[in-house]
Amino acid sequence: MTRSKVRLLTVIGTLTISAIIIIQGYWALQMWNYKEKEFSQTVKVSLYRVAKQLVELNGSVLPNSNIVNQMSSNYFVVNVNDKIQADNVEYFLRKEFQKVLINEDFEYGIYDCSNDQVVYGNYVKANSDLVTHHNYKSYLPTHEGFTYYFGVLFPNRSTSLIANLKYVFILSILLLIALVVFVYSIFVIVRQNELSELQKDFINNMTHEFKTPLSSILLANNAIAGNPRLAEDKSISRLTGIITQQSKRLASHVEKILDLAKLDKNKYLMTVEKVDLIQVVESLRPAIELRIKSLDGKFTVDTDEKEIWIMADKIHLANILDNLLDNAIKYTIDKPEITLFASIVKNKVNLMIKDNGVGMDSMTQKKVFEKFYRSHTGNLHDVKGFGLGLFYVKNICNALSWKLKIESRPGSGTTIIITIPRI
Repeated sequence: MTRSKVRLLTVIGTLTISAIIIIQGYWALQMWNYKEKEFSQTVKVSLYRVAKQLVELNGSVLPNSNIVNQMSSNYFVVNVNDKIQADNVEYFLRKEFQKVLINEDFEYGIYDCSNDQVVYGNYVKANSDLVTHHNYKSYLPTHEGFTYYFGVLFPNRSTSLIANLKYVFILSILLLIALVVFVYSIFVIVRQNELSELQKDFINNMTHEFKTPLSSILLANNAIAGNPRLAEDKSISRLTGIITQQSKRLASHVEKILDLAKLDKNKYLMTVEKVDLIQVVESLRPAIELRIKSLDGKFTVDTDEKEIWIMADKIHLANILDNLLDNAIKYTIDKPEITLFASIVKNKVNLMIKDNGVGMDSMTQKKVFEKFYRSHTGNLHDVKGFGLGLFYVKNICNALSWKLKIESRPGSGTTIIITIPRI
Protein backbone atom coordinates (compact mmCIF):
# COMPACT_ATOMS: atom_id res chain seq x y z
CA MET A 1 0.00 0.00 0.00
CA THR A 2 1.43 3.35 -1.04
CA ARG A 3 1.88 6.21 1.39
CA SER A 4 -0.74 8.32 -0.37
CA LYS A 5 -3.31 5.53 0.01
CA VAL A 6 -2.40 5.10 3.68
CA ARG A 7 -2.80 8.83 4.27
CA LEU A 8 -6.13 8.86 2.42
CA LEU A 9 -7.34 5.89 4.46
CA THR A 10 -6.22 7.58 7.67
CA VAL A 11 -7.98 10.85 6.84
CA ILE A 12 -11.22 9.15 5.76
CA GLY A 13 -11.29 6.81 8.76
CA THR A 14 -10.46 9.54 11.26
CA LEU A 15 -13.03 11.93 9.81
CA THR A 16 -15.69 9.20 9.76
CA ILE A 17 -15.18 8.11 13.36
CA SER A 18 -14.84 11.75 14.50
CA ALA A 19 -18.10 12.60 12.76
CA ILE A 20 -19.81 9.68 14.48
CA ILE A 21 -18.48 10.82 17.86
CA ILE A 22 -19.59 14.43 17.23
CA ILE A 23 -23.05 13.29 16.13
CA GLN A 24 -23.24 10.96 19.13
CA GLY A 25 -22.20 13.77 21.45
CA TYR A 26 -24.70 16.17 19.89
CA TRP A 27 -27.43 13.56 20.20
CA ALA A 28 -26.50 12.93 23.85
CA LEU A 29 -26.63 16.68 24.56
CA GLN A 30 -30.03 16.94 22.87
CA MET A 31 -31.28 13.97 24.88
CA TRP A 32 -29.99 15.59 28.06
CA ASN A 33 -31.77 18.85 27.26
CA TYR A 34 -34.95 17.01 26.31
CA LYS A 35 -34.94 15.00 29.54
CA GLU A 36 -34.29 18.16 31.56
CA LYS A 37 -37.11 20.02 29.84
CA GLU A 38 -39.51 17.09 30.18
CA PHE A 39 -38.67 16.72 33.88
CA SER A 40 -39.04 20.45 34.50
CA GLN A 41 -42.45 20.61 32.84
CA THR A 42 -43.69 17.52 34.68
CA VAL A 43 -42.54 18.87 38.05
CA LYS A 44 -44.11 22.27 37.40
CA VAL A 45 -47.47 20.69 36.57
CA SER A 46 -47.31 18.51 39.69
CA LEU A 47 -46.31 21.44 41.94
CA TYR A 48 -49.11 23.57 40.52
CA ARG A 49 -51.58 20.85 41.45
CA VAL A 50 -50.09 20.67 44.95
CA ALA A 51 -50.40 24.46 45.35
CA LYS A 52 -54.00 24.34 44.14
CA GLN A 53 -54.92 21.63 46.62
CA LEU A 54 -53.26 23.52 49.48
CA VAL A 55 -55.20 26.74 48.87
CA GLU A 56 -58.45 24.82 48.33
CA LEU A 57 -57.85 23.15 51.69
CA ASN A 58 -57.53 26.60 53.31
CA GLY A 59 -60.39 28.10 51.33
CA SER A 60 -58.22 30.70 49.56
CA VAL A 61 -57.08 31.25 45.97
CA LEU A 62 -53.75 31.09 44.14
CA PRO A 63 -51.89 34.19 42.94
CA ASN A 64 -52.51 35.25 39.38
CA SER A 65 -48.89 34.66 38.29
CA ASN A 66 -45.50 33.32 39.37
CA ILE A 67 -46.95 30.31 41.13
CA VAL A 68 -44.22 27.77 40.28
CA ASN A 69 -40.73 29.16 39.79
CA GLN A 70 -37.72 27.10 38.76
CA MET A 71 -34.66 28.50 40.52
CA SER A 72 -32.20 25.96 39.10
CA SER A 73 -32.25 22.66 37.25
CA ASN A 74 -33.28 20.79 40.41
CA TYR A 75 -34.80 23.43 42.73
CA PHE A 76 -38.37 24.77 42.51
CA VAL A 77 -40.22 27.39 44.59
CA VAL A 78 -44.04 27.36 44.84
CA ASN A 79 -45.86 30.59 45.80
CA VAL A 80 -49.25 29.82 47.46
CA ASN A 81 -49.87 33.22 49.10
CA ASP A 82 -51.36 31.51 52.20
CA LYS A 83 -50.25 29.70 55.31
CA ILE A 84 -48.90 26.20 54.72
CA GLN A 85 -49.20 23.05 56.83
CA ALA A 86 -46.08 20.90 56.52
CA ASP A 87 -47.95 17.58 56.74
CA ASN A 88 -50.25 18.57 53.91
CA VAL A 89 -47.30 19.62 51.70
CA GLU A 90 -45.56 16.27 51.98
CA TYR A 91 -48.75 14.29 51.46
CA PHE A 92 -49.73 16.19 48.32
CA LEU A 93 -46.17 16.11 46.96
CA ARG A 94 -45.97 12.33 47.33
CA LYS A 95 -49.37 11.83 45.74
CA GLU A 96 -48.76 14.09 42.75
CA PHE A 97 -45.23 12.82 42.05
CA GLN A 98 -46.49 9.24 42.12
CA LYS A 99 -49.20 10.11 39.59
CA VAL A 100 -46.67 11.36 37.01
CA LEU A 101 -44.08 8.66 37.85
CA ILE A 102 -41.41 10.98 39.20
CA ASN A 103 -39.12 8.49 40.92
CA GLU A 104 -36.71 10.95 42.47
CA ASP A 105 -35.68 11.57 46.04
CA PHE A 106 -36.71 15.07 47.05
CA GLU A 107 -36.33 17.46 49.92
CA TYR A 108 -38.77 20.23 50.75
CA GLY A 109 -38.83 23.19 53.08
CA ILE A 110 -41.34 25.91 54.04
CA TYR A 111 -40.49 29.58 54.25
CA ASP A 112 -40.81 31.21 57.69
CA CYS A 113 -41.13 34.99 57.38
CA SER A 114 -40.31 35.54 61.06
CA ASN A 115 -36.68 34.55 60.62
CA ASP A 116 -36.49 34.86 56.83
CA GLN A 117 -35.45 31.22 56.33
CA VAL A 118 -36.79 28.08 54.71
CA VAL A 119 -37.38 25.77 57.67
CA TYR A 120 -38.94 22.54 58.65
CA GLY A 121 -38.37 20.08 55.85
CA ASN A 122 -38.09 16.42 55.21
CA TYR A 123 -36.03 14.22 52.94
CA VAL A 124 -38.37 11.87 51.04
CA LYS A 125 -37.04 8.78 49.31
CA ALA A 126 -38.56 7.73 46.02
CA ASN A 127 -40.85 4.68 45.97
CA SER A 128 -41.08 4.71 49.77
CA ASP A 129 -44.39 4.88 51.66
CA LEU A 130 -42.67 5.43 54.98
CA VAL A 131 -43.24 8.95 56.29
CA THR A 132 -40.47 10.26 58.51
CA HIS A 133 -40.35 13.80 59.82
CA HIS A 134 -37.26 15.58 60.98
CA ASN A 135 -37.17 18.97 62.61
CA TYR A 136 -34.11 20.73 61.28
CA LYS A 137 -33.10 23.92 59.62
CA SER A 138 -33.19 23.50 55.90
CA TYR A 139 -30.38 24.86 53.81
CA LEU A 140 -32.67 25.51 50.88
CA PRO A 141 -32.26 29.05 49.53
CA THR A 142 -34.92 31.72 50.07
CA HIS A 143 -36.75 33.68 47.38
CA GLU A 144 -37.34 37.39 47.68
CA GLY A 145 -40.78 38.73 46.86
CA PHE A 146 -42.83 35.81 48.21
CA THR A 147 -44.28 35.54 51.72
CA TYR A 148 -45.94 32.14 51.76
CA TYR A 149 -44.11 29.56 49.71
CA PHE A 150 -42.33 26.26 49.93
CA GLY A 151 -39.30 24.93 48.06
CA VAL A 152 -38.65 21.47 46.60
CA LEU A 153 -35.14 20.24 45.83
CA PHE A 154 -34.20 17.09 43.89
CA PRO A 155 -30.65 16.49 45.20
CA ASN A 156 -29.88 13.44 43.01
CA ARG A 157 -31.28 14.80 39.77
CA SER A 158 -27.94 14.99 37.89
CA THR A 159 -26.94 11.49 38.98
CA SER A 160 -30.31 10.11 37.94
CA LEU A 161 -30.12 11.80 34.53
CA ILE A 162 -26.66 10.42 33.91
CA ALA A 163 -27.91 6.94 34.84
CA ASN A 164 -30.73 7.25 32.30
CA LEU A 165 -28.28 8.22 29.59
CA LYS A 166 -25.49 5.84 30.63
CA TYR A 167 -25.69 3.75 27.45
CA VAL A 168 -25.28 6.87 25.35
CA PHE A 169 -22.19 7.85 27.32
CA ILE A 170 -20.81 4.31 27.18
CA LEU A 171 -21.25 4.23 23.39
CA SER A 172 -19.53 7.60 23.06
CA ILE A 173 -16.60 6.39 25.15
CA LEU A 174 -16.33 3.20 23.07
CA LEU A 175 -16.31 5.25 19.88
CA LEU A 176 -13.58 7.46 21.31
CA ILE A 177 -11.55 4.36 22.18
CA ALA A 178 -12.14 3.05 18.66
CA LEU A 179 -10.81 6.31 17.22
CA VAL A 180 -7.66 6.11 19.35
CA VAL A 181 -7.09 2.47 18.39
CA PHE A 182 -7.70 3.25 14.72
CA VAL A 183 -5.22 6.13 14.67
CA TYR A 184 -2.64 4.02 16.52
CA SER A 185 -3.16 1.11 14.10
CA ILE A 186 -2.68 3.40 11.12
CA PHE A 187 0.49 4.74 12.72
CA VAL A 188 1.80 1.18 13.13
CA ILE A 189 0.87 0.33 9.52
CA VAL A 190 2.64 3.43 8.21
CA ARG A 191 5.70 2.61 10.30
CA GLN A 192 5.74 -1.01 9.11
CA ASN A 193 5.30 0.16 5.52
CA GLU A 194 8.28 2.50 5.87
CA LEU A 195 10.39 -0.30 7.33
CA SER A 196 9.31 -2.63 4.52
CA GLU A 197 10.28 -0.07 1.89
CA LEU A 198 13.61 0.44 3.63
CA GLN A 199 14.19 -3.31 3.65
CA LYS A 200 13.37 -3.61 -0.06
CA ASP A 201 15.69 -0.73 -0.93
CA PHE A 202 18.47 -2.35 1.09
CA ILE A 203 17.97 -5.72 -0.64
CA ASN A 204 17.91 -4.09 -4.07
CA ASN A 205 21.10 -2.14 -3.37
CA MET A 206 22.79 -5.19 -1.88
CA THR A 207 21.91 -7.47 -4.80
CA HIS A 208 23.06 -4.88 -7.34
CA GLU A 209 26.36 -4.60 -5.49
CA PHE A 210 26.75 -8.39 -5.72
CA LYS A 211 26.50 -8.41 -9.50
CA THR A 212 29.76 -6.54 -10.14
CA PRO A 213 32.07 -8.80 -8.07
CA LEU A 214 30.29 -11.88 -9.44
CA SER A 215 31.00 -10.75 -12.99
CA SER A 216 34.63 -10.15 -12.05
CA ILE A 217 34.90 -13.62 -10.49
CA LEU A 218 33.45 -15.26 -13.60
CA LEU A 219 35.78 -13.29 -15.89
CA ALA A 220 38.83 -14.19 -13.81
CA ASN A 221 37.74 -17.82 -13.60
CA ASN A 222 37.20 -18.00 -17.37
CA ALA A 223 40.64 -16.54 -17.89
CA ILE A 224 42.14 -19.26 -15.69
CA ALA A 225 40.11 -22.00 -17.35
CA GLY A 226 41.09 -20.71 -20.82
CA ASN A 227 44.81 -20.75 -20.09
CA PRO A 228 46.25 -23.74 -22.05
CA ARG A 229 48.90 -24.49 -19.46
CA LEU A 230 46.42 -24.48 -16.54
CA ALA A 231 43.69 -26.28 -18.45
CA GLU A 232 45.85 -29.41 -18.55
CA ASP A 233 45.79 -29.61 -14.74
CA LYS A 234 42.72 -31.71 -13.84
CA SER A 235 42.55 -30.32 -10.29
CA ILE A 236 42.51 -26.74 -11.53
CA SER A 237 39.91 -27.60 -14.17
CA ARG A 238 37.71 -29.21 -11.53
CA LEU A 239 38.04 -26.20 -9.24
CA THR A 240 37.34 -23.69 -12.00
CA GLY A 241 34.29 -25.74 -12.92
CA ILE A 242 33.03 -25.55 -9.33
CA ILE A 243 33.68 -21.81 -9.24
CA THR A 244 31.76 -21.32 -12.48
CA GLN A 245 28.85 -23.46 -11.33
CA GLN A 246 28.51 -21.80 -7.91
CA SER A 247 29.01 -18.29 -9.32
CA LYS A 248 26.23 -18.85 -11.83
CA ARG A 249 24.05 -20.26 -9.08
CA LEU A 250 24.65 -17.20 -6.91
CA ALA A 251 24.00 -14.92 -9.88
CA SER A 252 20.73 -16.76 -10.46
CA HIS A 253 19.71 -16.13 -6.84
CA VAL A 254 20.59 -12.44 -7.18
CA GLU A 255 18.48 -12.11 -10.32
CA LYS A 256 15.62 -13.93 -8.64
CA ILE A 257 15.66 -11.53 -5.70
CA LEU A 258 15.67 -8.56 -8.06
CA ASP A 259 12.77 -10.04 -10.01
CA LEU A 260 10.80 -10.58 -6.79
CA ALA A 261 11.39 -6.98 -5.74
CA LYS A 262 9.91 -5.93 -9.08
CA LEU A 263 6.98 -8.29 -8.52
CA ASP A 264 6.24 -6.60 -5.19
CA LYS A 265 6.09 -3.22 -6.88
CA ASN A 266 4.28 -4.50 -9.98
CA LYS A 267 7.15 -3.18 -12.12
CA TYR A 268 8.20 -6.47 -13.70
CA LEU A 269 8.44 -6.53 -17.47
CA MET A 270 6.82 -9.20 -19.59
CA THR A 271 7.03 -9.91 -23.25
CA VAL A 272 3.90 -11.95 -23.84
CA GLU A 273 4.09 -13.75 -27.15
CA LYS A 274 3.14 -16.99 -28.86
CA VAL A 275 5.25 -19.71 -27.23
CA ASP A 276 5.48 -23.46 -27.83
CA LEU A 277 5.18 -25.06 -24.38
CA ILE A 278 6.71 -28.37 -25.56
CA GLN A 279 9.77 -26.57 -26.91
CA VAL A 280 10.34 -24.78 -23.58
CA VAL A 281 10.01 -28.09 -21.72
CA GLU A 282 12.48 -29.80 -24.04
CA SER A 283 14.99 -26.96 -23.58
CA LEU A 284 14.98 -27.61 -19.83
CA ARG A 285 14.99 -31.39 -20.11
CA PRO A 286 18.78 -32.05 -20.41
CA ALA A 287 19.68 -30.10 -17.27
CA ILE A 288 16.81 -31.66 -15.26
CA GLU A 289 17.67 -35.20 -16.40
CA LEU A 290 21.31 -34.64 -15.48
CA ARG A 291 20.38 -33.64 -11.93
CA ILE A 292 17.89 -36.48 -11.49
CA LYS A 293 20.24 -39.13 -12.89
CA SER A 294 22.87 -38.06 -10.36
CA LEU A 295 20.30 -39.07 -7.71
CA ASP A 296 19.40 -42.33 -9.53
CA GLY A 297 15.98 -40.88 -10.27
CA LYS A 298 13.77 -40.63 -13.31
CA PHE A 299 12.26 -37.74 -15.26
CA THR A 300 9.43 -38.31 -17.72
CA VAL A 301 7.64 -35.96 -20.09
CA ASP A 302 4.19 -37.37 -20.86
CA THR A 303 2.38 -35.70 -23.75
CA ASP A 304 0.85 -36.77 -27.03
CA GLU A 305 1.20 -33.31 -28.51
CA LYS A 306 4.11 -32.27 -30.66
CA GLU A 307 3.29 -28.61 -30.23
CA ILE A 308 1.21 -26.73 -27.67
CA TRP A 309 1.01 -23.03 -28.38
CA ILE A 310 0.16 -20.62 -25.59
CA MET A 311 0.51 -16.90 -24.88
CA ALA A 312 3.32 -16.44 -22.37
CA ASP A 313 6.62 -14.79 -21.57
CA LYS A 314 9.19 -17.38 -22.60
CA ILE A 315 11.73 -16.48 -19.91
CA HIS A 316 9.19 -16.44 -17.07
CA LEU A 317 7.63 -19.69 -18.32
CA ALA A 318 11.05 -21.35 -18.24
CA ASN A 319 11.64 -19.97 -14.73
CA ILE A 320 8.26 -21.31 -13.53
CA LEU A 321 9.00 -24.82 -14.83
CA ASP A 322 12.55 -24.71 -13.44
CA ASN A 323 11.29 -23.68 -9.98
CA LEU A 324 8.62 -26.37 -9.87
CA LEU A 325 10.95 -29.12 -11.09
CA ASP A 326 13.67 -27.94 -8.70
CA ASN A 327 11.25 -28.19 -5.75
CA ALA A 328 10.16 -31.64 -6.87
CA ILE A 329 13.78 -32.77 -6.77
CA LYS A 330 14.70 -31.07 -3.49
CA TYR A 331 11.70 -32.32 -1.53
CA THR A 332 12.19 -36.00 -2.33
CA ILE A 333 13.96 -38.22 0.18
CA ASP A 334 14.23 -41.36 -1.97
CA LYS A 335 15.06 -41.57 -5.66
CA PRO A 336 13.05 -38.82 -7.35
CA GLU A 337 10.47 -39.87 -9.91
CA ILE A 338 9.05 -36.80 -11.59
CA THR A 339 6.55 -36.69 -14.41
CA LEU A 340 5.53 -33.65 -16.43
CA PHE A 341 2.11 -33.99 -18.09
CA ALA A 342 0.96 -31.63 -20.82
CA SER A 343 -2.44 -32.04 -22.45
CA ILE A 344 -5.14 -30.08 -24.23
CA VAL A 345 -8.68 -30.23 -22.86
CA LYS A 346 -11.14 -28.20 -24.93
CA ASN A 347 -9.76 -24.64 -24.96
CA LYS A 348 -7.45 -25.17 -21.99
CA VAL A 349 -3.92 -26.45 -21.61
CA ASN A 350 -3.31 -28.52 -18.49
CA LEU A 351 0.27 -28.59 -17.28
CA MET A 352 0.96 -30.95 -14.37
CA ILE A 353 4.17 -31.75 -12.51
CA LYS A 354 3.90 -34.79 -10.28
CA ASP A 355 6.56 -36.09 -7.89
CA ASN A 356 7.00 -38.79 -5.25
CA GLY A 357 8.31 -36.39 -2.63
CA VAL A 358 7.46 -35.85 1.03
CA GLY A 359 4.18 -34.10 0.22
CA MET A 360 2.54 -31.51 2.45
CA ASP A 361 -0.44 -31.13 4.74
CA SER A 362 -3.40 -28.79 4.20
CA MET A 363 -1.93 -26.07 6.42
CA THR A 364 1.31 -26.02 4.44
CA GLN A 365 -0.64 -25.92 1.15
CA LYS A 366 -2.34 -22.70 2.28
CA LYS A 367 0.97 -21.00 3.05
CA VAL A 368 3.36 -22.51 0.53
CA PHE A 369 2.90 -19.68 -1.98
CA GLU A 370 3.70 -16.97 0.58
CA LYS A 371 6.95 -15.08 0.35
CA PHE A 372 9.83 -16.54 2.41
CA TYR A 373 7.70 -19.44 3.62
CA ARG A 374 9.62 -22.69 4.04
CA SER A 375 7.71 -25.89 4.67
CA HIS A 376 8.79 -28.23 7.46
CA THR A 377 10.35 -31.27 5.89
CA GLY A 378 10.70 -33.61 8.85
CA ASN A 379 14.00 -35.48 8.60
CA LEU A 380 14.95 -33.70 5.38
CA HIS A 381 17.51 -31.10 6.49
CA ASP A 382 19.51 -30.41 3.31
CA VAL A 383 16.87 -28.41 1.44
CA LYS A 384 18.35 -25.04 0.49
CA GLY A 385 16.60 -21.90 -0.70
CA PHE A 386 14.95 -18.66 0.31
CA GLY A 387 11.32 -19.70 0.19
CA LEU A 388 10.82 -17.47 -2.85
CA GLY A 389 10.36 -19.95 -5.70
CA LEU A 390 6.67 -20.72 -5.32
CA PHE A 391 5.94 -17.09 -4.45
CA TYR A 392 7.47 -16.19 -7.82
CA VAL A 393 5.44 -18.91 -9.57
CA LYS A 394 2.21 -17.67 -7.99
CA ASN A 395 2.81 -14.05 -9.01
CA ILE A 396 3.68 -14.88 -12.60
CA CYS A 397 0.62 -17.12 -12.94
CA ASN A 398 -1.57 -14.34 -11.53
CA ALA A 399 -0.03 -11.82 -13.91
CA LEU A 400 -0.79 -14.09 -16.88
CA SER A 401 -4.27 -15.02 -15.55
CA TRP A 402 -3.30 -18.68 -15.23
CA LYS A 403 -4.96 -20.90 -12.64
CA LEU A 404 -2.60 -22.57 -10.17
CA LYS A 405 -3.65 -25.54 -8.08
CA ILE A 406 -1.82 -27.87 -5.71
CA GLU A 407 -2.75 -31.42 -4.70
CA SER A 408 -0.70 -33.13 -2.03
CA ARG A 409 -0.74 -35.37 1.02
CA PRO A 410 2.06 -36.03 3.49
CA GLY A 411 4.14 -38.97 2.27
CA SER A 412 2.25 -39.25 -1.03
CA GLY A 413 4.00 -36.69 -3.18
CA THR A 414 2.76 -33.47 -4.73
CA THR A 415 1.05 -32.52 -7.97
CA ILE A 416 1.14 -28.94 -9.24
CA ILE A 417 -1.51 -28.14 -11.86
CA ILE A 418 -1.43 -25.04 -14.04
CA THR A 419 -4.37 -24.32 -16.33
CA ILE A 420 -3.47 -22.11 -19.28
CA PRO A 421 -5.76 -20.68 -21.96
CA ARG A 422 -5.04 -22.20 -25.36
CA ILE A 423 -4.67 -20.10 -28.48
